[in-house]
Amino acid sequence: MRKKFISGILIASLLLTSAISGFAYVRPGDTEYLFGAADVLEFENVSIEQNTIIASDGGFVKYDYYTTLDAAEMIIEYSDAKNARITIEPAGNGAQTFNLSEEGEVVYKFSSVQHNGDNYLTLRFEGNSTITSVKLIANELTGYKDYDRRPVTLTENEKAIQTAVLIKTDSSVFMVNGAKRYINLEDINEKPKEFDGRIYLPIKTLARALGYYYEEMPDKEYCLLRLEQLSFIYRNGKMYKQNNHEQPVSISVLPKLIDGHYYMPVRYFAEAIGETVLYKDGIIIIDGRNRSKDIFESASVMSYISEQIASNAKEKVAGKTYYVAQTANASDENAGTIDAPFKTLNKAGKVAKAGDTVIIREGVYREIFTPL
Repeated sequence: MRKKFISGILIASLLLTSAISGFAYVRPGDTEYLFGAADVLEFENVSIEQNTIIASDGGFVKYDYYTTLDAAEMIIEYSDAKNARITIEPAGNGAQTFNLSEEGEVVYKFSSVQHNGDNYLTLRFEGNSTITSVKLIANELTGYKDYDRRPVTLTENEKAIQTAVLIKTDSSVFMVNGAKRYINLEDINEKPKEFDGRIYLPIKTLARALGYYYEEMPDKEYCLLRLEQLSFIYRNGKMYKQNNHEQPVSISVLPKLIDGHYYMPVRYFAEAIGETVLYKDGIIIIDGRNRSKDIFESASVMSYISEQIASNAKEKVAGKTYYVAQTANASDENAGTIDAPFKTLNKAGKVAKAGDTVIIREGVYREIFTPL
């Protein structure tokens, strides 16, 4: 009770201080993001010159962009507009239409903060107008958050891969949004599988990398990948694709069952959700069209990726990985895998050998861990 009471006083004090000072700040880093021609994914009936859009009636432009800021609003400046309108359609927020006078600006306020990362924006035009700038404005935060004042600085190579999935066909390590991961935590030496010229990953690895929800029940000959309204269902030897609530359609792409787990072809399931997949020097690049091309064409970025994945592979522990947990399915009769962990530390200590890794999950262990 005493800890809760002290915490309550501390929280109340901080809230009161913030209210009195009215302090607000913008998270360190970029305070605005200016859209440019490099962000354009597709367009029609418009002319684009650097940051300027000369729009004709019925035209549109779609942006595929990455930002490091959390945006509260978007400001669009324009000129030469006569009886014109613009509809702003940010991904994840509602569309809004504005009437344009001769010149000026319109302000689109996001219904919820648009967080940093990979995003899409579509602008649709009625009548003729000239858009001189499109920019995002960072969200202001209130209260004291001193730890947020420490900006995270990224190198140009690091910035280039912040939205990418990068797989090296001969490495047990791959990268997602700049972070390194193992292909398979149960076997950290495992590398991507290749069948008939296609690269396969475990379904759970592929799902987490690309943002899919997944289910896997090999004993029932069933697995599922789902992202928003798009689903892929494997049942009784057949794969079905279903978009929204439409009738499922049978497709020829099938998973591979290996050691009790399903493996899925990388390219097909990446391209199915609109990602671009490129291949160079043994590295698979998965990202939006413009960014994957930028990575592909940059010798510096490709060299950086290769070094990062290769260096991590050299550092990996030579041995097995065992898991101990206090979950309902934990038992010392298990194999000690992530899905079937041991129950006690002593069991792990008896099984583990030099070079092995024991990962202890959250829980209360009333015993002494004594490796042999």
